[in-house]
Amino acid sequence: MRNFTISPLYKQTITQAESPKRMQKLKTILATNPALSPLAHHADAQLAIQRAWNKVVPNELAEFCQVGALQNRRLTVLVANNAVAAKIKFLMPHLIAGLQAEKLAVSTLRTQLLSTHKPSKIAPQRKLPKQGSEALAQLADQLSSPLADQIRHLLANVKK
Repeated sequence: MRNFTISPLYKQTITQAESPKRMQKLKTILATNPALSPLAHHADAQLAIQRAWNKVVPNELAEFCQVGALQNRRLTVLVANNAVAAKIKFLMPHLIAGLQAEKLAVSTLRTQLLSTHKPSKIAPQRKLPKQGSEALAQLADQLSSPLADQIRHLLANVKK
């Protein structure tokens, strides 16, 4: 099996989900507030599903996936990349049988890719040939509409 790399944030999320000390602190906070009690029950259920998943998924895949929502007997599994998703789909019958043996009402699995791509906030610098910028400037001078203002704004932000 190939070695996969996974983002540190994803590893931290998995580690936090299994950290008993952190979970105990969270349970204490949630239990003391009646408005947050349903959230505490949901967190307990989610943790139980994650533990059952960790028992049935092969160790090679365990660090690259975690459980998501369980709705209508369909468990969503969050995966780090397409290779892990393909392997889980290949193992689906075995995994479903294992989860059912762990007393989970699961009849199907759905994989969802976790996006690790963060779009750049810096806009790329546009380049425009001198002849093009002169033509646009001439057009903006001839127009008397909001389009002329937009063309001038464009020309101001273009690298010559």
